[in-house]
Amino acid sequence: MFFAEQQRPADLSATGRNIITRGIRLNELVGTEFLVGTVRFLGVELCEPCLHLGQALATSAISPPKVVRRLVHRGGLRADALSSGEVAVGARFQKGA
Repeated sequence: MFFAEQQRPADLSATGRNIITRGIRLNELVGTEFLVGTVRFLGVELCEPCLHLGQALATSAISPPKVVRRLVHRGGLRADALSSGEVAVGARFQKGA
């Protein structure tokens, strides 16, 4: 993971992401419905990293542009919520809901 590679604590709030996942291939979810907790989503498009994210995660060892290049195709997924429900810490993920 990016934070481990940079030998720094994982302050995930700096990423500006609404839901943080681990072990899920988000790029494969574009055009796919899935559940997180009890909420049904549709993967819309990849969320490629921007300079703002690069600046938030930059260190003296890695510049903002290098952060952005490192996270290309690993920046997340934009998704539409198709239902109401609850997403809590540790919520289960199910593909093809």
